[in-house]
Amino acid sequence: MAKNNNSPFNGIGKSKKITDFKRRREFKTPASILTIVCEGKKTEPIYFDDIRKQFRLSTLRLSIIPDQGAPISIVNRAIKEKKKASKDDDIWCVFDVEVIHENPTFTKAVNLAKSNNINLAISNPAFEIWFLLHFEKTNRPFCNADEIIEYLKNYLPEYDKSKSVFNELESKTSEAISNVCSIRNNSVDDWNNFPNPSTGVDILVTNIYSLISE
Repeated sequence: MAKNNNSPFNGIGKSKKITDFKRRREFKTPASILTIVCEGKKTEPIYFDDIRKQFRLSTLRLSIIPDQGAPISIVNRAIKEKKKASKDDDIWCVFDVEVIHENPTFTKAVNLAKSNNINLAISNPAFEIWFLLHFEKTNRPFCNADEIIEYLKNYLPEYDKSKSVFNELESKTSEAISNVCSIRNNSVDDWNNFPNPSTGVDILVTNIYSLISE
């Protein structure tokens, strides 16, 4: 991933807390709105809402639209949001691959998003791979979300999808991004095909933090 000189993660490998970035600047209302259309009712909205609360993201005007169902429904909702947005607004879809042959709308959804300039933060097999990468750099494949969750409990013993884990993750965010970048750069598989494991959540999170730290 090319280094962004405006990114708070230029010092990847140095563990920083979100409060460190908050102390570095006065808050201002940016020109653009960042909209995230999420797949799940709990895990993803809870995580991004925790970021919003910690950063007082009313100033960022970040919108989270949870529980849109199948990938194609998520993308269609994102397209509707894009039509209402200004040209500088940032629209993201967050969803999982899970078992791709059991998810018939997945490929159609990806193609539709790309043709409409919608950003994608896709995880294979599930969003929890992003959480796990806060604790270790692993390219171990997982069968499904349940298997990742069981493994994640080695680090977060009380984890479940309705539980907020942001406080346990915040100081490890730069490490997680570094881990994803390393695995992506060294992968023998094309990450545009969303291999197992993979995630694009690091790019979305970096985007949010970069806006906050401007």
